[in-house]
Amino acid sequence: MTAEVDITGVELPLKLVFVTKRKKTDYLALGTTKTNLQPDQIIQLYARRWSIETFFKFTNQYLRLAKIQSRNLDDMYGHLAMVVLCYEQLAWIQRQENDEHTLGDLFYILGDAMPNIRIVKAINLLLTTLSGLDENYEQITARLVQFFIQSLPISYQKQIKAVS
Repeated sequence: MTAEVDITGVELPLKLVFVTKRKKTDYLALGTTKTNLQPDQIIQLYARRWSIETFFKFTNQYLRLAKIQSRNLDDMYGHLAMVVLCYEQLAWIQRQENDEHTLGDLFYILGDAMPNIRIVKAINLLLTTLSGLDENYEQITARLVQFFIQSLPISYQKQIKAVS
């Protein structure tokens, strides 16, 4: 949805994206003046920005980022480096213990590298890989592949037979 907003007498275009939360009745409204962005790009930018905001809140509240007494630039850099190191260690420990998320944008980077293929092509690649296993497993693999194909919907079975 595109709208215009008046800020101190200047009209700016504003693109709004509404994201539903877990409850379908709740939603989050995201807005940007970059109207050329797609909704998924806007959501990604806000997700990145949110992680930056939580970083600053955590470092200010718990690691005393803004509580340095010195006005010496070297002291400030040293303090900032120590706070960031502490935060990174705590974030890494939390991720190792109870966080099931992926490592930053690694999930998205790897997902972008994968081409979009049809399900039939993906199944065909899987079957080709399975059939190329060691000869000792040839009979087991053949039975597994047959069982797998038979458990698919008939429309997929026909398409797989046409591709094979």
